[in-house]
Amino acid sequence: MAFITHAPVKKLFPIIALSAIALFAFKQTTNKATANVEQRQGIYVFVLAKPANDYQVLGTVKRGFSISGKPTEVIDAQIKKVLKEFPQANGIIYSSLDLDRANVVRIKD
Repeated sequence: MAFITHAPVKKLFPIIALSAIALFAFKQTTNKATANVEQRQGIYVFVLAKPANDYQVLGTVKRGFSISGKPTEVIDAQIKKVLKEFPQANGIIYSSLDLDRANVVRIKD
């Protein structure tokens, strides 16, 4: 049986094996800050988060009148404003949980 008989190959085998293990371990590491972002009406909604890609701030929208004050109602009303005032926008960023103000952005590809 001719497994590994040459001396140079015997020396390289541990290096190759360790390299393969290190490569596999590196691929298993994930960034805990990565997330899938939900879209509402075609607009990415970021709450206390920012896009990973570069983006351009187009303007801001403020909280308008809402009957219930529920977050979904507030966000939907602001997105309606975004779609009307910033047709090139594809994202909205809330930097606080009160949802009073949001930056309107165009996330670059």
